Amino acid sequence: MPPQLLIGFLAVRTLSPCSSDRALLIFGLVVCIISCIWCLVFLAKPRGGYGLLMGEFVVGVFLQILGLPFVAVPQVSLFSKLTAENTQGFNHGIRRAMGGIATIMGPLWAAGLIENLYIMLGVMMGLLLLVTVMVGASYKYLLEPINTEVHVPR
Repeated sequence: MPPQLLIGFLAVRTLSPCSSDRALLIFGLVVCIISCIWCLVFLAKPRGGYGLLMGEFVVGVFLQILGLPFVAVPQVSLFSKLTAENTQGFNHGIRRAMGGIATIMGPLWAAGLIENLYIMLGVMMGLLLLVTVMVGASYKYLLEPINTEVHVPR
């Protein structure tokens, strides 16, 4: 699926100038939620033959990979726009450290739940809904600050 991921990032690059980061983030979260619902409905208790199951799996992965660039890029962009310049490096370091811990802990946790997909996907769905509610609650604050200073080159 790497070509799809590349196309997704190119779509984000193309849409970024004409839409806000927060709108792209909401779109990505909605696509990820749809993907998680799809996986909960069709993959938690699989039924049918190999072809049907493979098709259901591919649709779930397709949706997840489609939403990923629309979540990853705008959240970093918004984070850098909304944090103070003097603490940006430290804040991005903390953000990346938490992402690194999640990259290690997520697969370890999920491997233990491979036999109980309802719990694994349900927790993922719960986290997605939590993030979506938090983004919705802070939607009006997720704007780039207006720079009132005018810099005149000399």
